[in-house]
Amino acid sequence: MAKVNDHSSVSVWGALLRGAAPLVVGLAIALALHLFFLPLFGPFYAKLVLDIGIAITLAVSLNIV
Repeated sequence: MAKVNDHSSVSVWGALLRGAAPLVVGLAIALALHLFFLPLFGPFYAKLVLDIGIAITLAVSLNIV
């Protein structure tokens, strides 16, 4: 017979940290791009990259639905 996983040993704080990790990583990447990409390439190319990223996100999410 297969063993059933016991989830009672998972702490609430551990689950909260694992759940918040992608958000924290995403915000850190966004901050790094904002601080380093904008001064390096200027506002036009920064806006262009932002618009391309939004378009890719929307296209992928439309394909998922």
